[in-house]
Amino acid sequence: MKLSIIIPIYNSFKFLDECINSIKICDSIDYELICIDDGSTDKSLELLKSFESNIDNFTIITQSNKGQSNARNNALKMARGEYIFFLDSDDSLIYKSLEFVITKIIDEDIICFNAISCDSDMYFNLYYKELQFYNNIIYDGLSVLELSASNIPLVPWCYVFKRDFLIKNDLFFKEGFFHEDALFVLQTFFYAKKISFIPYFPVVKYRIHNNSTTNNRKFKTIYDLIIINREIFNFFINMNFLKDEIKKVVWNLYMYSIRKSITQNYQKEFDNIITTEDFDIMNLCKPTDYPKALLLSLKKSIFKYQQKDKRLNRASMIKNLIKQYLIK
Repeated sequence: MKLSIIIPIYNSFKFLDECINSIKICDSIDYELICIDDGSTDKSLELLKSFESNIDNFTIITQSNKGQSNARNNALKMARGEYIFFLDSDDSLIYKSLEFVITKIIDEDIICFNAISCDSDMYFNLYYKELQFYNNIIYDGLSVLELSASNIPLVPWCYVFKRDFLIKNDLFFKEGFFHEDALFVLQTFFYAKKISFIPYFPVVKYRIHNNSTTNNRKFKTIYDLIIINREIFNFFINMNFLKDEIKKVVWNLYMYSIRKSITQNYQKEFDNIITTEDFDIMNLCKPTDYPKALLLSLKKSIFKYQQKDKRLNRASMIKNLIKQYLIK
């Protein structure tokens, strides 16, 4: 079997029909579909079962709610495909796109492609505009990380992975955390010997909505991002591979966490979880044009935050933020 498509599902009834139907039309490739219902309380499981008679090699796993990473890991262990593709249940495939990718596989550990994003108004946009690699060239993972780690997609649904490569290197998702995808993707690139790119070819339609991780307003998403970022930094320190591009990734993720704490009004909580270790890491990873880089990174969030309260003085806010987060 060439491909295992793995979909973790939790209360995705609203989008699940479109997701599964987009896979059903992949009739020219030999694939299995593994759906893991992670304790859904809506009608997701009922909808899944309605597809059982219409899809060959369709496996439904049910489990109590243990999180997306646990669901993916369990499916990966039982998958029979030579290659693995992870898809989120609120996203879908672009017509015949995945089939095209499969025809391009030679013997790579990872095949990378693009996606388009859409919001509730169905506005489409190419998701990774800076994914600048050539077609028909095999890269090794360390070279990609050193050249352009800050530009690769840190989500698993922009890749097809060789299953034996993942299992051999014990590459699984860290369980119990949001933003675990970033750690997983970077680690896969570190170990990969053969990577190919189809940089401007979108395969997935990524849906941005109120319940997606991107828009999730729980403080845990910010807290977990800090934890995952520390792990990314420590992994590459331990591997003696803290290159400038890796530093840029770490810096950008810290800036993203700061921006989220501002726009979601979690600054007090954020201050309680940021440690001396984090400031030491930021200090090591800061850009050469810091603090200008910090200002630019926070600028967009400052404007959003100001719109919520017109009494806020932007100049004063920037001054306070720089004072608060200045790395000495």
